[in-house]
Amino acid sequence: MLVLLVKLKYGICYLKNVANKQLVEEVKNRINNLGIDYLISSGQLEQLIEDTSFSLPQLIASERPDRVASYILEGRVAILMNGTPYALVAPAVFIDFLTSQEDRNLKYQFTDFLKAIRALALALTLLLPGFYIAVTTFHQELIPTELLFAIVASRSNVPFPIIFEILIMELSLELIQESGVRVPGPLGQTIRNSSVR
Repeated sequence: MLVLLVKLKYGICYLKNVANKQLVEEVKNRINNLGIDYLISSGQLEQLIEDTSFSLPQLIASERPDRVASYILEGRVAILMNGTPYALVAPAVFIDFLTSQEDRNLKYQFTDFLKAIRALALALTLLLPGFYIAVTTFHQELIPTELLFAIVASRSNVPFPIIFEILIMELSLELIQESGVRVPGPLGQTIRNSSVR
């Protein structure tokens, strides 16, 4: 019987006079009080030190040193693990998921405009399928008559309900995106670029 005990070295990076002391102590406390025998990746560490896995991510995982350095300069705490390419940054706030590291190279007016566009795209992605189902199924009076006739004519040969069609569409987009990640070379890049996301 072979028992594998993997203990990876880790480092906690922060600026002493900039980072919140309670945040640093909380990160240290959570890492030191893990009750596990092995830890292989930063992804496992992320799952173990988060409060709950059913909310928005509370940590940012990044491979980019410039992004991690900018977060440290803002007063956040970075966790580096030996043997893994990802650094974890705590805490993550909602706006972090709407920004890109390239935004730092632009003027603030363009950066704010891009954030607004991303926020609008997020809202449309979340709300538009439900709105379409609600309008076409329960509130047809909101649709102009010509458009309603076109929708009814196009739906006459479809054997599935609208909600099932939207679920199939969402699933097919996810499958296309996943296949683009898994296919190597220029074909995978083409698939990723051609997906609607």
